[in-house]
Amino acid sequence: EELIADRRIDGALLETLREIAKTDGALLDELADALRPSANTLREILRLAREVALRDGCGLSAVLLPERLREIGGNESMSVKERQRLLRRELEVRRYPEKSRMQKAAEDAAREIRTRFGFSVTLPQELEGDSLGLEVVIRNPEEARKAAEQLAALAGSAELCGLFDLLLGRLTPTTNG
Repeated sequence: EELIADRRIDGALLETLREIAKTDGALLDELADALRPSANTLREILRLAREVALRDGCGLSAVLLPERLREIGGNESMSVKERQRLLRRELEVRRYPEKSRMQKAAEDAAREIRTRFGFSVTLPQELEGDSLGLEVVIRNPEEARKAAEQLAALAGSAELCGLFDLLLGRLTPTTNG
């Protein structure tokens, strides 16, 4: 009830919280203490957690582990917003494992391109799209010539081809090994 009063929660979220409080009231207290979430943040975290719990056939306390909430909440080196983002990200990885694997594979390929070829890669948001952004910083004409050579090498690279295969749906991290 304190969580509800502090955030002026009403409507469907109020009913959800009251329903959860019947069986997992302590969990809601842990969540409030760890993250001090706004109503919108709380709604999103609970939506993800309930979807994972439903899919996995377990309770919310098995998804939102009180120990993990205390660990996140006790991390004073992070702001409240960073702690909220961390928990949301962990829940999204559990809720959407294939999407998370694809995102990680794309980020790994982008990092490899940066390391090998010197180009920063901008991936499409949510991997929705079929184009990439490339950025290179040059300070003189010689660096421009070298960047052009690197771009030509990048065009035929396995990293770039694999990244486009991933974006275009021709390859998934699970079929790639």
